[in-house]
Amino acid sequence: MASSSASTTDKRPWVEKYRPKSMDEVSHQEEVTAALRNAIESKNLPHLIFYGPPGTGKTSTILAAARSLFGDELRSRVMELNASDERGIAVVRNKIKSTLDSATLANPHLATLP
Repeated sequence: MASSSASTTDKRPWVEKYRPKSMDEVSHQEEVTAALRNAIESKNLPHLIFYGPPGTGKTSTILAAARSLFGDELRSRVMELNASDERGIAVVRNKIKSTLDSATLANPHLATLP
């Protein structure tokens, strides 16, 4: 019989469970986090492309930056696309455009940075 503690354990993947929640928790990316902090503080956030091999912290870094920008509104203001699964012009034309159209119609403030 399983113990009651087994039913309350966190079943998220390890990479999600221990993902950095803030820019201060992102490790081994000092130049990147410094540039992102500067952009966030100045409210001058350019278009960004994060690239590199799997496991280097691209997703974790941008989610930590987005969390510092948007706080509790993170999930309603960020759409994550995995280029290995979702690529091509059809994604831009369909998924991104429809998400932006519906988000800005419902909440016009979502179209701008804080």
